[in-house]
Amino acid sequence: MLELNPPLPRVIAGGTGWEGPCGPGVANPHDANVRGSNVTERCAPIKVGLCGFTVALAQYCRWFPMVEVQQTFYDPPTEAVMRRWREKVPAEFEFTIKAWQLITHSAKSPTYRRLRRELIPGDRAQAGGFRDSRIVFDAWEATLAAAQILSATAILFQCPASFRPMDENVAAMDTFFRNIDCPPDVRLLWEPRGPWPRELILSICKAHGLVHVVDPFATTTVSGGLVYYRLHGVTGSRHVYTDEELFRLRNMLSEKRESYVLFNNIPRLSDGRRFQKVLEKPAQTTAGNPGITERSMLKAAVARNGSKTNNYTVA
Repeated sequence: MLELNPPLPRVIAGGTGWEGPCGPGVANPHDANVRGSNVTERCAPIKVGLCGFTVALAQYCRWFPMVEVQQTFYDPPTEAVMRRWREKVPAEFEFTIKAWQLITHSAKSPTYRRLRRELIPGDRAQAGGFRDSRIVFDAWEATLAAAQILSATAILFQCPASFRPMDENVAAMDTFFRNIDCPPDVRLLWEPRGPWPRELILSICKAHGLVHVVDPFATTTVSGGLVYYRLHGVTGSRHVYTDEELFRLRNMLSEKRESYVLFNNIPRLSDGRRFQKVLEKPAQTTAGNPGITERSMLKAAVARNGSKTNNYTVA
């Protein structure tokens, strides 16, 4: 078995991952098909964050109340390291984590360069793609162990663009999610890349209680309850979000839906903090256009950048 290595609704601010890491949210009462949903109707919070801690833990905790851990994707840290993270943050601080890449990515992925352990040839051939294999299910057990140590509220399965909507891949996902055990209070999130038909995404999410994760500047989510946005940069990873884009993003968020907004671009720290300030202001129209919506925002992004952005297909 693989082991771990030695004026809107309530606004909460947060980040994804860690390069320096500083509670459970409220599910939409109508989203009963999502794992971890709480059907008690309360004010839906907005949680802003980064994909990765880009500052020291102590400083991060002063700025943000949640983080999406990236290290669990590349190679889970040791139990001692994760327990130290959990002990050093406030009790109400929230972790979400990325599932280990051995579950989602084949061994051909360049991300395996950050895998510290050496895989035997047989394991390399059976890794990734939600395969029905020992290495994939051992990687799930390691991911789940990390989530339990950190008291994580969600686990993100981020798929590469090479994982396409073919019958064998859909069948592999079905087998995987039907056979794993997951605590009911941990949400399972899925971020597909590439040209996945929206009807198929919706079918898979409904069948397995998954939340569809998107970059809202590239496409729209099919999930009807929890919103989980990961912003990769409109023009690429170095993109700095304009004030107009941040106001558009703010106007997309609903007071009836719990929302996570996680910046994953390189200048994510400054953009995340700027967006916090945007959320503190009254709702505004953008560029003189009242009632801007998620769909209209997507069309604007497409008009600037072409029909495809960030490996998503615009539907």
